[in-house]
Amino acid sequence: MSLRQQLSQEKELKMNVENNAVGLFGLKVSENGGPEETITTTELFFIVTSKKLRVGGFQVGPNGLRGAQVDINGEIKTGTYPFTKDLSVTGFYNQSGLVSSWPSVTEGGEITILEVDVTKRFARGTFKFRAEERGNPSNYANATGSFSLTEKE
Repeated sequence: MSLRQQLSQEKELKMNVENNAVGLFGLKVSENGGPEETITTTELFFIVTSKKLRVGGFQVGPNGLRGAQVDINGEIKTGTYPFTKDLSVTGFYNQSGLVSSWPSVTEGGEITILEVDVTKRFARGTFKFRAEERGNPSNYANATGSFSLTEKE
């Protein structure tokens, strides 16, 4: 996925946060080496097919969205997926009030699918990654989380 496609996805998500899932999305973030903070996510975004997994959780506030999203574009089955340079496995972090999301860096980022049922539109797993502000990697966030989500009918 190109950077342009990723930016387009992020913009689309910011404009149309669909609370299209039920379940849990736990997110902990440490920004710029500060203390780890739990972000309460009220808007859940989830898609699972045999070739795609997209999981996101966001807090909607007066300054916009805050939260994270992770994606796998490829065969979806249980296992650990390291982040890739071609962005087929990737993530991003939204700091409250940001105009643009901070994309993940590939080193150390991963998504682990512990359980998945495409027919029932359900997935459970964990993720971790470091996201950096575009053009200014001294602004960064370390994100870790877990999810257990079912897509709404």
